Amino acid sequence: MAATVDTFFGNRGTISVVGSATTDPKLASIPAIAVVKGVEVNVTFEHVELYGFGTILRADVAKHTAKVEVKLRWARFNPSLATFWPYWIMNPTATTPASGSIEDTNIEKMFKVTAVFTGTNGRTMTMVIDNVYFEGIPFPMPENDFVVLDLSGYGSAITITPNAEA
Repeated sequence: MAATVDTFFGNRGTISVVGSATTDPKLASIPAIAVVKGVEVNVTFEHVELYGFGTILRADVAKHTAKVEVKLRWARFNPSLATFWPYWIMNPTATTPASGSIEDTNIEKMFKVTAVFTGTNGRTMTMVIDNVYFEGIPFPMPENDFVVLDLSGYGSAITITPNAEA
């Protein structure tokens, strides 16, 4: 049986962001992001190459320092303190919904980002990025346009699971 391939269109899928299970089970009820405007996941490594005396050719290479860069863009959100999960970035140690003001702490809030992409044949691909921290919360207010939030951060691990056809 020949393997089938899918095309994956950027507008087909869902994104959800919750607190990492080990640190924030209270954030697990946050719904998927409503109107996703763009997602980018970039897995990178730093590399060290070995060259030596007597040859111009590389003798060996090793990698270290894995990073999983995550970029999310979305519109349509509820900015109330009870439901807007980016407030946890500013108020990371809150035990109730985050306050929406900067907390004087160097503790970083960790999140889990799950992206499910759906192909033309119904096959899905799920990416789970663990221990994501976001560097800040920009609030753009463009003239004559929708507000689109754009967060960038880094995760410590990624798991990609291709699922069978639906």
